[in-house]
Amino acid sequence: VASRPPSHRVRVIAIAGPTSSGKTTFSHKLCGYLKNHGIHALPLSVDHYYYELNEQPVFKRTGNREAINYDSFEAMDVPLFNQHLSQLIAGQTVETPRYNFKTGNRDHPGHTLTLPPAAVLVMEGIHALNPAYTASVPAEMKFTIFISPLTQLAVDECNAVKTTSWRLLRRMTRDFLFRGHSAEKTLSMWDRVREGEGLWIFPHQNTTDYVM
Repeated sequence: VASRPPSHRVRVIAIAGPTSSGKTTFSHKLCGYLKNHGIHALPLSVDHYYYELNEQPVFKRTGNREAINYDSFEAMDVPLFNQHLSQLIAGQTVETPRYNFKTGNRDHPGHTLTLPPAAVLVMEGIHALNPAYTASVPAEMKFTIFISPLTQLAVDECNAVKTTSWRLLRRMTRDFLFRGHSAEKTLSMWDRVREGEGLWIFPHQNTTDYVM
């Protein structure tokens, strides 16, 4: 980033990775780190830009909320996100959505957000590295980070807890605390989640500026 000319100053840092890999925690710690170095940074979770239930493409087709794949790119309101991103870069104030995962709808009012002229927007979410998400921002103004845990826990000399198992445990905890899902519900979705990672997330890991 330091090698880029002043006219190509980064305004958006995009952080993505598979489910429960620490994206939200990392983005907030990064904001704190940047602020300690005199750079104003604001976090924004892409997860709040899910379509509302009655606008979900799968729900429109089936009428069944259980059929919605929240790890699919089509579940995201990409046009609204790009609109807000353009407005933020232009110095305008937007009201970002506040998605309620228990109801499948947005709670109102949302969050008011303004990006000062010298500030950096730190956006995170499983699809944050998809080029369609930041199409409204010139490439030279973006810095991308892929994050995923790689350390296994050795139980003994012959057995280890894989990183995917760690992420499953983290997701079960998060879903129970914040999304009203039982452990059984999370387990029932896990195969679809892993399939979605292969389709929508891991393909972008080799095109990022930095891998964490």
